[in-house]
Amino acid sequence: MDAGYKETLSEGPHRGARQFGTIELPKGESWIKVNCISRSKPVDLEISLEGIGEFPLGCSGVKVERTANQMNLQAARKLHFTVVTEESVRWYVSIQVPER
Repeated sequence: MDAGYKETLSEGPHRGARQFGTIELPKGESWIKVNCISRSKPVDLEISLEGIGEFPLGCSGVKVERTANQMNLQAARKLHFTVVTEESVRWYVSIQVPER
């Protein structure tokens, strides 16, 4: 967790695809942090935030990959959140927003 931020979503470890309900993100800067590893070969993982877009990343079959994606929203939004990947991928995701 980064100083000055709090987690609004913390999920994992999980394997394969997963859909989450609606999450609320405040106006301003937020971070989506993902750790993932595949059981064998490199595999793609995609984070999808309905109305904002997708964040694709690769999950190695050798070591844990750590990725951080920054978003800067012009207004608070409620978004549907989805992780899409193969069953061979183990992952953890954290969404962090500024403390108010």
